[in-house]
Amino acid sequence: MDYKKEQMFKIRIMKKNIFYNILCCLLTLCITGCTDNEGQQKATLVAIRPAIGTTGTEVTLYGEGFHPVASENIIQVYGETAEVTEVNPNEYIKFIAPENPLGSFPVMLTINGKTYTGSKFTYRDLNSKIKVSTFCGGSYGSATGDKFSTKFANVHGLAWIEKGKTIAVADRGVHSVLSIDSKGNSSFLIGGENNPLKDKHPWRMTVHNGILYIACKAGGLYTYDLVTKNVEKLCEPGSNTQDVKFDKTGNMFVLCREAGIFRAEAGKFNSPKLWVNFQEEEGVAQIHAMEFDPEGNLIVSSNDRGQFFMVTPEKEIICIAGSEKGDSDGTSGNPRSAKFYQLYGFAIDSEGTIYTVDGNDGNVGSGQKIKRITRGKKGYEDGTVVTLVGSAGGAIVDGSVDEAVFGNPYDIILNEANRALYVSDRSNNAIRKIEY
Repeated sequence: MDYKKEQMFKIRIMKKNIFYNILCCLLTLCITGCTDNEGQQKATLVAIRPAIGTTGTEVTLYGEGFHPVASENIIQVYGETAEVTEVNPNEYIKFIAPENPLGSFPVMLTINGKTYTGSKFTYRDLNSKIKVSTFCGGSYGSATGDKFSTKFANVHGLAWIEKGKTIAVADRGVHSVLSIDSKGNSSFLIGGENNPLKDKHPWRMTVHNGILYIACKAGGLYTYDLVTKNVEKLCEPGSNTQDVKFDKTGNMFVLCREAGIFRAEAGKFNSPKLWVNFQEEEGVAQIHAMEFDPEGNLIVSSNDRGQFFMVTPEKEIICIAGSEKGDSDGTSGNPRSAKFYQLYGFAIDSEGTIYTVDGNDGNVGSGQKIKRITRGKKGYEDGTVVTLVGSAGGAIVDGSVDEAVFGNPYDIILNEANRALYVSDRSNNAIRKIEY
């Protein structure tokens, strides 16, 4: 009897141990599951930069809630797995675009079995898409006519009279302004024997409410009424007037190379007042061109420093690209590490991307390039500078990105709808067209 009781007791103990072990396993699984669910923050995908590239392009996926271990973030594009190179759990993931056909495909991120769909990445053979041609001109002189007959003496500023259809071109060499249509045919707007801009050296221009505003280095600001064809001197806020722009509310901004930027309220354009003095505030001796970005900040180029600056509506000045004179795209995500040799005109698209000339009129055989500055998650602060086209300069060579040659580009305008850039090529006396 004692033996049976002992066996029964052992069986009860064994059952309790089995129950206890099962309970412990269940609790462990429950705790582990809760930890996984609570510990893994839901990922949020904000944007990718760049959104266009090729196989091998380093892409940054911005957002938060990423796994801190790179290998636990599975990124796929069109079914192909990408190599993850860097992770900042609450800011970004960097990956290398895997091999895929040309086209646009969503970026898929999987963490712990949960899949998130991000923005699309577009595979494009950028090199083969870029085509450079001579739009107008190509020889020295002063003549109008078709694209082959047109001659320039010192082609400078460009401005759209009608976007995609008609371009105003300043020829500083003969102090004139020409109109160029979509076929490259030219005619004089201002010029000839009784030229009101004689010896005024027109530089950059802009059209506002049917009036062409012309910044003249030696004469201040002039206007040309596109309907009446009347030319008048508007004002002369300072010497070396080189650019004029209008903000979204119609206020006028005039750039004088050494004095700074002047501002006049809408409707009171005769007497602009000094708005920002770059020499006093930034120690910048010379500024050269300006454009507004989509947020209303004024972007300013300085050939003197090889830098771009952003001036906020509150007049805060921030350097956004460039470190010193030179020729380098710098490192991805750090536009301040880039070097520009000769910054003059530039254009900005609807996403804030900057397209700029970077030439060298002291040595035409050196780098003569068109560069692009794209914005990152933090805007220009973590943007990237890339050479779009151009290398050593010289006589006109049209063709692909590997073939095209410029001879000291000065100004550039953008037709975003048709993905085309127009560049004034000073040394080659031509307007060049870049299709991208």
